[in-house]
Amino acid sequence: LTDVTGVQTCALPIFLDVPVTPWHGDISQSQKNKQFKNPSGIILITPESLESILLNRGSWCAQAFGSINHIIIDEFHAFIGTERGCQLQSLMHRLEFMLERTVPRIALSATLGDMQQVAHYLRPNQKIPCEIIESTASHSDLKLQLRGYLEPATLEEESASAFSQISDDLYTILRGKSNLVFANSRNRTEELAASLSDACEHNNVPNEFFPHHGSLSKEIRTSLETRLQAGTLPTTAVCTMTLELGIDIGNVDSIAQVTAPHSVASLRQRLGRSGRREEAAVLRMFIPESEITDKSHLLDQLRFDTVQSIAMVSLLLKKWYEPSPDQQYHLSTLVQQTLSVIAQYGGVRASQLWLLLCDTGPFHLVDQSLFGTFLRTLAEHNLITQMQDGQLILGDKGEKL
Repeated sequence: LTDVTGVQTCALPIFLDVPVTPWHGDISQSQKNKQFKNPSGIILITPESLESILLNRGSWCAQAFGSINHIIIDEFHAFIGTERGCQLQSLMHRLEFMLERTVPRIALSATLGDMQQVAHYLRPNQKIPCEIIESTASHSDLKLQLRGYLEPATLEEESASAFSQISDDLYTILRGKSNLVFANSRNRTEELAASLSDACEHNNVPNEFFPHHGSLSKEIRTSLETRLQAGTLPTTAVCTMTLELGIDIGNVDSIAQVTAPHSVASLRQRLGRSGRREEAAVLRMFIPESEITDKSHLLDQLRFDTVQSIAMVSLLLKKWYEPSPDQQYHLSTLVQQTLSVIAQYGGVRASQLWLLLCDTGPFHLVDQSLFGTFLRTLAEHNLITQMQDGQLILGDKGEKL
C-alpha cells in the first residue's frame, strides 16, 4: 500500500548506500547522540521513540526531518484498530503539521484483509490518493499436521497430562532442526522451554530449546536471535508473539503452534517464518482437549479449540483475515496525545488542539462539543489547566505523567 502514486516497487533486495540507524529502547544513548549530531540516512524507529523525540527535541525534529521523503510502516496489520496504531497515526500527522507538508506513507504487510479499509486507515483524511499494490508472486506449498491430545479428567500415576504428551512429541519431532514453537502465553512458553531443556539434559545431549519473550533481557533475546540467524546449530525458540514479526531470524524448518492461535492473521504471520527458499512451509498444531465426562462443559464436548484451529486453517487457505475494528473513538489515546502535544509546545489553545488531533487528525469522530467535555474532564482531574490568556498547559498530574 502506498498513498502516493508513481512509486516503483521491486520484489528483489535493494541495497542502499546510505546509513541505517536503529532507534528504540535497547539502543544506547551514545549511538543516538551520533544521529543527533549528524541526522541522515534511514532511521528505524518505534512509535514510542518517535514520540519521545517530538516531546523532548521538537526543534531538532523540525531540522532533522526537514528533508524526509517517505514514512514506511512495516507489519502494518499489527497497528490497525489498536491504541498503538492510533498513536502512530497521530504522530505521523503531528510530524507533517510540524514540517508544514505532506509526507508520503507506505504500508507493508503480508496479512491485510479489506484493502480499501486499510487504505483509509493509512491516511484517514484521504488528503492524497492511495495506490494498492498486491503481490502476484507464486506462494510455496503448505505441509500441515494437526495433533490432538487428551487431558485426563483425573490424573493417575500411569496417565500423562496433555502438556507432558505435547512436550515429549515436540522433543521427538523438532530436535535436530531449527523451529519456532508459539505457545501463546509467557507462562506456557517458560514451562515448555524448561521441560524441553530438561529432556535434553536427561538424554545427555546439548540443549537446543530456548525461551523468547518480552520479559527476558535484551542479551538473552539477542543471543538466541543470533544463533537462529547463524543457522549452524539446530535451535528451537519457544516464543510468544515476539518472534511473530519484525525480527530477522533467517529460515526455520517448521512452525509449531501449541493450543489454538489467536487469529488467522497471526497464524499467517507465524507461518511466514517457515517455507522460505522455495521450500514448503511446515505447520504443526498441538491441540489439547479435555476428556469428556458427564460433567463436561458444552465447549469441551464440542472440541472447541480443535474446531477453531481447523476453521482458521480453512480461512487461511482462502486468504481471509480478520477485518480491523472500525468507528472507534480511542479516547484513552486522545488523552495521551493531548498531554503529549501540550508538553511538546509548552502551551496550546483548545481550538488548536481540536484542529490538530480531531478535525484533521485521527480522532475525527470527536466533534467540538465532545472535545470540550473531554478537556473539562482532564482539567477536573488536574491533568491540564487553563491560563488567563486561554492557553492550556499541563496540570500537576499531567506533568508527572
